[in-house]
Amino acid sequence: MKNLKLIAKYRGRAYQPLVRDLLNRFAMSELKDIFRELKEASQKKVSEEKDPVIEGFMAREQEERKRA
Repeated sequence: MKNLKLIAKYRGRAYQPLVRDLLNRFAMSELKDIFRELKEASQKKVSEEKDPVIEGFMAREQEERKRA
């Protein structure tokens, strides 16, 4: 807290509004991280889902290779 009071004094701001702004910055940063993680998880899930058309094609290709 002493450090925050020194920062507030240096910046010419009151201590309480400085703390509120810091908490808001932290919250926004965390939300961005959470949204990014959710987006990455969603993209990973989509990439892991099997498409029946692609799976059928791949199975036919493997059969062709076995015959050749």
